[in-house]
Amino acid sequence: MLFDREPLDGRNGLFARQEAAIREYIEKTFDAAQLANRAAVLPDLLGRFSINDRLQVSADLESIQVNPVTEKASVGPLTGRRITVEVPFDGDPQLFDWSPSSKQLVAPGDEMEIDRAGKKLRFTLEYSDQQLAQLASQDAIKQNIKSRFLDAIAKNAGSLNDALDRRAEFLPTRVSQILDEVSKRLDESGENLGRLGLV
Repeated sequence: MLFDREPLDGRNGLFARQEAAIREYIEKTFDAAQLANRAAVLPDLLGRFSINDRLQVSADLESIQVNPVTEKASVGPLTGRRITVEVPFDGDPQLFDWSPSSKQLVAPGDEMEIDRAGKKLRFTLEYSDQQLAQLASQDAIKQNIKSRFLDAIAKNAGSLNDALDRRAEFLPTRVSQILDEVSKRLDESGENLGRLGLV
């Protein structure tokens, strides 16, 4: 499924993982003297840990490729056809794993997958013969697919991108806070070692 993991800003979400990676990198890479020089440290951290990728899913009808109907399918008590649809996307496919804080439900297809290497969303749908007769043309099928799937997927990708943009704006502040926390901890541990006569 798409957008079905924890929210980006959840306790185990992408942003929490980003912060943990930043904290770990700071602790392993810098000493107290280096951390005192924020002007040198902050640009490195922002460059290393910014999430710059965004998802772009085209919801226009031209991007939808409907593969030929090749096999019969059982649609409940009726008969019908299976149709495979491919829609290209741009961006890191792993972003489809995360849920935006507010998302629209995507109507499930019979089969839905992400071709991560080919950067395509692939849906296999079953339509009854009656539904196909009502849709009548490839353009009508595309419009049906757009309204059932692509509009919600594009809106979810937009919500996800908005959250990533807000995070990018907040990241310098959050990295500074993490630097303060690590610096304080290093100062306290240095004072404790001094009291024990180990420094």
